[in-house]
Amino acid sequence: MLTKYIFEIECEHLSERKQHILFSILSDELIDKGCSSISNICIKEEFISPLKYIEVLCGTEIKKKAIQCCIQQFVNIRNIDQLFFNENINWVEEYRSNTNPIKILDRFLICPDWHKPEQLFDNLTVIRINPGLAFGTGLHSTTQLCLQYVSELEFSGRKILDVGCGTGIIGIACLKSNAKKVIFVDNDLVALNVTRENLKKNKCGDNRFLCNSVSKVPEKVDYIFANILLNPLKKMSKSILKKLKKGGRVYLSGILIGQVSELLASYTNASDGMIEKVSEKKLKQWVCVELSFK
Repeated sequence: MLTKYIFEIECEHLSERKQHILFSILSDELIDKGCSSISNICIKEEFISPLKYIEVLCGTEIKKKAIQCCIQQFVNIRNIDQLFFNENINWVEEYRSNTNPIKILDRFLICPDWHKPEQLFDNLTVIRINPGLAFGTGLHSTTQLCLQYVSELEFSGRKILDVGCGTGIIGIACLKSNAKKVIFVDNDLVALNVTRENLKKNKCGDNRFLCNSVSKVPEKVDYIFANILLNPLKKMSKSILKKLKKGGRVYLSGILIGQVSELLASYTNASDGMIEKVSEKKLKQWVCVELSFK
C-alpha cells in the first residue's frame, strides 16, 4: 500500500529563487528518509506561486509524523491531505484507459498512440502524440485554445515558431495544415526529444528546425505560438517579438483571464507600441490572446 500526502506550506514571503532552493532541500531530505517521490504541484489548475503544495509519495512504513517534522524544520505547514492507494494497480494501463482522443473543432483529432480512430474520423486531421515526460497531450485548456487558432488560420507559404513546444503538438498541427516551415523551441532537452519522436509518428517532412532557445532561431516568422506561463511570457517578450515579421501574429497562451492586461502591457512596452490585440479565446479560466505586429 502506498500513501500520498499533500502538504500546503507557507512560503509566500520567500522569493521565487529561495522557494526553488527550499524545494530542492526538502526533496533531498525526504528522499533520504525513504520517500519515493516529491513533487511541486498545482491544485485545481490554479496558477499559484512556484511553491505552495508539496506532494509526497511513500510506503506506509514511513510515518506521517516523520515527514511532517522534516518539512517543519524549514517551513510552516498549513494543511495536510492524506490518500491511500493500491500499488498493485497498473498505473500505465489506468492512464491509458482514461485518455481518449480529443476533437478540436471540426479540424483535428489529438490521438494517443494506443488508439486507432482514423476510420471513425475520416474528415479530421489526426495528430498522434506520445506525451512521454513533456507537456502537451491536448488535454489542457491552454493547448486546446492554441489549436483552435491553428484550425482557423491559413498556413500555406508561412513560417511558424512554436515556443515551449513540449510534445510538439502545436507545431505538428501547423505542419499538417501546410505550413512552409515550423521552428520548435524548448529549453527542456527531454521535450525536444519527445517532439522529434512525435514528428516521426506524424510523418512530418524535413521542413522543421529544433533548438533550445529563441535566441537561436535563425529567421523571422509569420506566426508565433507560445504556450507557457505569464512570467516566462513577459520575460521573453522582446526576444519573441524580434522573431516576428512585420504584419505577423503572435498567439500567447498559458495565462489566466485576470492576467491579460498585465501581459498586454508587457508586450506593448517591449514593442514600443507596435503590438495590438486582435482577439482572444477563453476556455475555463484560461485565455489565449492573438496580437498583431504593425
